[in-house]
Amino acid sequence: MPELDERMYNAFITAYTRHYSYRDALGMFYSMRREITNVTNFTFPPVLKSCAALFMFESGKQVHSLIVSYGFDSNRYVQTALMDLYAKSGDLVSAKLVFDGILDRDPITYNCLISGYSKCGDVVAARRLFDLMTERTIVSWNSMVSCYAQSGKLHEAMRMFELMQLEKFRPNEISLATVLSVCASLGDLDMGLKLKRYIDDNNMSSNMIVSTALLEMFVKCGAVNEARQVFDSMGERDVITWGSMVAVYAQNGRAVESLELFERMKCQKIKPNDVTLVSILSACSKLGSAETGEQIGSCIENEGFERIRSVCSFGYVLTVWRNEQCLEHFQSYQ
Repeated sequence: MPELDERMYNAFITAYTRHYSYRDALGMFYSMRREITNVTNFTFPPVLKSCAALFMFESGKQVHSLIVSYGFDSNRYVQTALMDLYAKSGDLVSAKLVFDGILDRDPITYNCLISGYSKCGDVVAARRLFDLMTERTIVSWNSMVSCYAQSGKLHEAMRMFELMQLEKFRPNEISLATVLSVCASLGDLDMGLKLKRYIDDNNMSSNMIVSTALLEMFVKCGAVNEARQVFDSMGERDVITWGSMVAVYAQNGRAVESLELFERMKCQKIKPNDVTLVSILSACSKLGSAETGEQIGSCIENEGFERIRSVCSFGYVLTVWRNEQCLEHFQSYQ
């Protein structure tokens, strides 16, 4: 293998980072530091990204010191990577210091700091920065909508979403997933249905992020039939999706459908999680289904005694089997 120079090292570090091999990227950087003394400004952004991704914030600070010693701390790409590192570590004071040192700020630098404020729940600082922007992107709007939503300011999140549309920004999958979660929290089914029409009109219903958020919104709003339509149209389903649909049937007095869907789930070889087991036991108790109750009981028993305690209360199991005078099964667990 030929001897690597700084360009080859940089190429390897960047490639590893792009493929999420962050430890390999840092390993290559450490090798570079041992073998050669020349580094360029292109070296540091992927290294800082790797430190942030691995939560190696102290290592990131050491890299920052190295950046200063090489005189690359005024490079905008390096500064943006530094700001992202500090924002993800929760050190917004350092992130703001880096931001203040950037002379030619673009939307990416603003979005980075807004996202940091959002994660820390500082809505006022995030909005102040957002209002200073002379150029905004969809990421800027999404960050602000998310910031309000995560801080429990749901109506403000909805107003920000509406303002985004008035400013002629088209919602993407992140925008829709966020505002659908707001609709779910508010129980605003009317707005949810409007978003559903927008999703259908723009051929976004096949997007997994959007369809999952739409399903959750209908589930939390108690719109069982609409939830089932979304569920049936999904090209890909995971255990959370199956569990949500089983739960919404059980919670809305439709125990037969809940049990039928649970049987389909088992046929698809989808292993139920805790929430699904509790939901299906609730459905069994409503129907007085001893046979299915025994099957669920066996499923829980196979997971281990401690899991029974954490997954569902003995009250659920007792209720299910008491309905059919099957107390002896329950007593065997005591």
